[in-house]
Amino acid sequence: MVNQLLNVGWTIVGFFPVGYFWFLQGIHWPFYVLLLLSVASCFFPEAIYRKLDVSKNQRVYRRLGVKFIRRFAQDGDFQAGNGIGIKNYLKKTQMFERYHFCCLIFFQASSVYACYNEQYILAFTIFICNIIYNVYPILLQQYNRIRIVKFLRQHNL
Repeated sequence: MVNQLLNVGWTIVGFFPVGYFWFLQGIHWPFYVLLLLSVASCFFPEAIYRKLDVSKNQRVYRRLGVKFIRRFAQDGDFQAGNGIGIKNYLKKTQMFERYHFCCLIFFQASSVYACYNEQYILAFTIFICNIIYNVYPILLQQYNRIRIVKFLRQHNL
């Protein structure tokens, strides 16, 4: 239950500046084009997402602060044997990564469009929310995947 409340809270905070921008701007064709482009990214092959991985080394993610951030994320601190099957959790990380990548594209495109419309403070706010709400969760999914694959190799699974 706490995980879900945390998730809803972060989503409201993350989406507020984007929603506010589009409320001020009005929902016209640019909104639909940007939304369509971002949703299309959900259908990229898994190989493309793997090419976007920051590193194959856990230390890189730790240096980026992922180990600290994972305390604030839903299911961020995965532990083997916590009731979720490892293979199911791997699929869940892929789903979360795709969702946040889709949002990342939409947030960033909205930020650029806000700059185009000379709404610089709002563009900067969207950019910062994009880092917190999308970039770090993507990094977290990549980090957890490295940890899980390492665990599977250690236990010959």
